[in-house]
Order: sequence, then C-alpha cells, then structure tokens
Amino acid sequence: MKKKRAFLGNIFGKNTDKKDLVVPTIVPESKKEVIQKESEEVKLETCPRVNQKVQVDTTPEISDPYFRELMLEGQKQIEEAQKAADEETSKVVKTKPFAREKEERFRYKPLIHKTMVIVLLEESTSMNEYASRIARIINGAIKDNCYCIIRYGESSSTSKQTDVKSDSSNDKVCFFDAIGTLNEVIASHDRKITEDSINRFQIEHFEIIGIGTCSDNASTTTYEEAGTLFNELLSKKVKAKYFCTNENLMPKAAAMGFRSIGSLSKEY
Repeated sequence: MKKKRAFLGNIFGKNTDKKDLVVPTIVPESKKEVIQKESEEVKLETCPRVNQKVQVDTTPEISDPYFRELMLEGQKQIEEAQKAADEETSKVVKTKPFAREKEERFRYKPLIHKTMVIVLLEESTSMNEYASRIARIINGAIKDNCYCIIRYGESSSTSKQTDVKSDSSNDKVCFFDAIGTLNEVIASHDRKITEDSINRFQIEHFEIIGIGTCSDNASTTTYEEAGTLFNELLSKKVKAKYFCTNENLMPKAAAMGFRSIGSLSKEY
C-alpha cells in the first residue's frame, strides 16, 4: 500500500510523504464572519475618502526649455492681469459708496411781470438847459422797471445811459424815425421772458415818455407813417406821455397821439 501511494505521488510530481502533506484547517462559520468583517474594515480604511478632492496636475510636461519658458511667461502675464483686474474691482467697490456726483438741483424761478419804460429823448442844443429837469423825470420813471432810452438827433439809436447832456452841434432831429425805432423795441420785448439766477421776467406793459420839442427836420419817415404807427402802439394799451420844452409845443404832441402832455418850463 505504501508503494502504491509513492508511485502515485511520483506520477503527479508530488511527494506523498506525511511530513510534506498539508492538512486543511476547518474554520467554524462564526469565525468566518469575524474574519470577513475585519477584512472589510481594512479595505475601508485603506480606500480614499469619497469627498476628498484629489488635485491632478494637468499641466503638460514640456521637455523643451525654450517652450517651457514661454509657457511660464504667459502664465505669469495672465496671473498679473487677473491680479490687476481684482485690485481695480476692489477699488471701485470701496470708493463707490463714498463717491458723490455733483448734481444741479432744479430751482423754481417765479415769473415776475414787469413794466418797460421807453424814453424818447431828443438830443439837440436847445435841450441842454433842461438837463437837470430831464434827469429827474427819467430817474423817477425808471425806478425798479426795465427801461430803454431812444436818443434821436440826426439819427436814432437805443441806449441804457441816463446821461441827458447832448453832444449835438446842431438842431437836426429825426422824431418820426424815432417812432419807428420805438416800434422795433416794443416788438422785440413784448411778452418775451428773460431770466437771471433767481427770477424770470416777462415784459407785460410798456410806458412811453417823450421829451423834446416834438418837431422833426431830418427823418426819412413821413409824418403820416409815424402817426399811423404810433396809433397802432397805443391800441395795444401802451401808455404814452410827452414833456415839451414849453407850453406852445403841446399841440404838436397832442396831434401825434400823446394823451398826457407836460411842460419842462414849469414845475411838474
């Protein structure tokens, strides 16, 4: 029997000697469960955590030193640009709450209706002796009103100067042409609104004050044309007053259309 076993062992290349035989160990079922559990715990501890981020270097490996230097330089420029953009954004965010833009606030300007006083002042040598009297009349009429002075001698022109001393070297006057200038002044200011830094002004009424001899010897405008034009101005509810140098000239002022007439040769 021993020879038969040895023969079979030699066939399969195994030594059937007792000392070389391995006897299988029979493990109870309860111990199998313990060993399996311990094996699973070991596996769990050695596996990486599910939520743990694993950083992977995706930068391609470049062996050429030249191209690697170019890549690093480009990366550096990108980082510097991003840093500058972040600083600019931070600066804007920090300064925005404190930045105050200067805004002009709307200011309501009340509309004030004004009367415009227009003085028809004759400039001739005969008027110089009444200079002080004329100055009192003009200053009293102007007061807080808007005003314009139409000076007429050989020609007619508008002025803001209240000086009544005439520089004329002759007695040529163009009273009828001055009526035409008067019409132009009224047309350019009637209902027009002007304003300053505080208020708005609208010329609503006109008051005409004529001072002189009410005579004419140098106009291109005829008496009929001047009379018609002046009556049209009076129909617009324009007040008109004339101061003659003496009482003998009052009929001329009345014929032109002035309703209120005074004289410079006596107290007014």
